[in-house]
Amino acid sequence: RFLFRALMPSLDALMCVSQSEQERLVEEGFLPDTAPAEVVYNGLPIAQIIERAEAVDRRKLRRAIGIPADAVCLSFINRIDKFKNPMDFIRLANRLSGLPGLPPMRFLIAGSGHLEKDVLKAIQQSPYRYRFHYVGHRTDVIDLLAITDLAVCLPKMEGFGLSVLEAMASGTPCLCYGTGGIAEIMDLDAAECLMAPPGDFDTLTQKAIGFLMLPRPEQNAIARQLQARAWDFDISVLTEQLEGVYARTLAKYGKHVGANPLSADIGYTAGLPG
Repeated sequence: RFLFRALMPSLDALMCVSQSEQERLVEEGFLPDTAPAEVVYNGLPIAQIIERAEAVDRRKLRRAIGIPADAVCLSFINRIDKFKNPMDFIRLANRLSGLPGLPPMRFLIAGSGHLEKDVLKAIQQSPYRYRFHYVGHRTDVIDLLAITDLAVCLPKMEGFGLSVLEAMASGTPCLCYGTGGIAEIMDLDAAECLMAPPGDFDTLTQKAIGFLMLPRPEQNAIARQLQARAWDFDISVLTEQLEGVYARTLAKYGKHVGANPLSADIGYTAGLPG
């Protein structure tokens, strides 16, 4: 906090990756009310993600991991740390596995972080441990999303939510806590059945059950709407907004300073830990 506040007077522009992140920075004292700040949403190359996801041999990749072709796959693909909250995913997996009437499920966990030992221990202690597939750190995130029926993102704090956007662009529905920027990314009616209030595990469970019980055509329709929404966060939109910020900042320097305009200081925050 001290370093961030110390930098503020030297900045000519500050960009936050979501409205909620901007508000949080003010509320928690990172950002004074008088500091220059604007929201510039993060972005991804949506077309490339769609192309990559559609090219995946789903049956082959599932077989390599050990996931049956006919099983419903829920995935947690993220950092394995306290902020991304993998333990709630394991709780959800255990809760769903113990309920009658749901389709056969498998649970894929990919990532690395300081909670890996805790996650592996929790899996070993689960009566449904045979349903878990822990693959550690992976670089083929889009491929894993392509074999997933329902991605799960449960952060305790989130500036934007790139993992949610990756899932949406891949054509994979994403069950979420509506933390930080996630609620802004999934701002459409189709997402209501997939988003629970932050930390509300019981509502999350009910949302998961409701979605899993939907007929496949309805699930696919929701996935298509989410994928269409992902285009609002294409990398081209981010680039255009960034160019606007730089143009305004450099124009200010050219008008008032007349020196090297590239000396402008610009900050970009994607989420500071509380």
